Amino acid sequence: MTFSQSIKSVFSKYFDFSGRATRSEFWYFYLFTFLVGMVYFFAVITTAVTSGVNSAALTYIQAIYAIYALGIMIPSLALTVRRLHDTGHSGWWIFLNLLLVIGSIILFIWYITDSDPDTNEYGDNPKQEFIAEF
Repeated sequence: MTFSQSIKSVFSKYFDFSGRATRSEFWYFYLFTFLVGMVYFFAVITTAVTSGVNSAALTYIQAIYAIYALGIMIPSLALTVRRLHDTGHSGWWIFLNLLLVIGSIILFIWYITDSDPDTNEYGDNPKQEFIAEF
C-alpha cells in the first residue's frame, strides 16, 4: 500500500472499527500525521517570530490545527483498532496505553508485528486482498 492509498483508506473507513489494517497503512498514516504536525510547528514558529506571539494569525493557525486534530481522532482510533485486529488482538487492548511506558512498549511491538498470515476472527488477511487487486 502506498502513502496516498493509506491516507485514502483510513479516511474512507472513518468510523470502521472492524476488519484489519496492514502495517504499511498504519505507519503511512502516522507518517502523514507527523508531517502535518511538522508543518504546523513550522507555521507556528514562523508566525510567532514574524508577527509576535499574540498575533491573530497565530490564533487562526492554532484553531485550524485543533480542528484537524479533532478530525483525525476517530479515524486514528479506528485504524489502531484495525491494526490490533490484524495481529490477532482485540481492539480493547488499546487501553494498554493507560499503563504508560509498559503498555506503550507492548502495543508498539504489536504494531510492528507482521499480519497474521491467514484469516483470523477479524477477517481475511488484508495483504492478500491488496495483492488480489493487481
